[in-house]
Amino acid sequence: MGGRGCDRPETFLRGGASIQKMPFRFILSLLLATGLAAKALSAQEAPTRLKAQVTDSLGVAIPLAEVIVMGTTFRATADSEGVVLFTGLPSGLQLIQVRAIGWRGIYFTLRLEPGQHWVGRIGLEPVGTPLPDIVVQGRRGVVQKPGRYAGTEKYDDFFRRKKFGFGTFRTREDIDRASPMRTVDLLQGIPSVTVTSDGAIFRRCSGPAARVGVWIDGWRVLESEVGEALQSISPRDIEMMEVYRSAAQLPGEFLIDSCAAIVIWTRWN
Repeated sequence: MGGRGCDRPETFLRGGASIQKMPFRFILSLLLATGLAAKALSAQEAPTRLKAQVTDSLGVAIPLAEVIVMGTTFRATADSEGVVLFTGLPSGLQLIQVRAIGWRGIYFTLRLEPGQHWVGRIGLEPVGTPLPDIVVQGRRGVVQKPGRYAGTEKYDDFFRRKKFGFGTFRTREDIDRASPMRTVDLLQGIPSVTVTSDGAIFRRCSGPAARVGVWIDGWRVLESEVGEALQSISPRDIEMMEVYRSAAQLPGEFLIDSCAAIVIWTRWN
């Protein structure tokens, strides 16, 4: 008579039926697998949704505002109540752009869990209107830029600031040459900037109230940490980048509440 192995199933009787008694390890694995499968099925059955109302600072709806989930095919125009609804969004960190004629557009990041139903309000500020009795004559200087950008003025400010030499400037050629896996990797090699696993440290912009602003196509990314903001956009979608590592380098348009700035320009074609 030999002893039974610990993984050998036993047979016992219940109600006259013969039932195999499974090893504990197998039962535990089965329960875990069943639980994970149920969780996955539940996430599949409940699509990730986003419902937002675009308003002004007083809560008045802004109809026809455009909401775009960057890097996806999801985009929508707000209805007469300023409401947009997306169903079936990918989960994870998303970069969302909101714009409307006559209103200052914004970018913000949002992390969505599988099956989550996010509901919220997005506030826009009106674009300042110049005084009617002020007339400005003349034209800005001609911008020197590569011929392939002759058909767009999108990057003119990049080339104007690059001419003055303050800050670090990454062109499309620089980005293609570096072949970065992450957008934050484009900060490698910049003096007093240290790239970390989840973001970057600007040593000349540090302290409890220090803030590194992130801008995309001239619009500020709101309420986001540097690492999270950079994680939300892929390097392959970037045409150019400007980095200002201290307040001494910052151009006036970025000197709002920041002591450093990362300015990203998305690809044109």
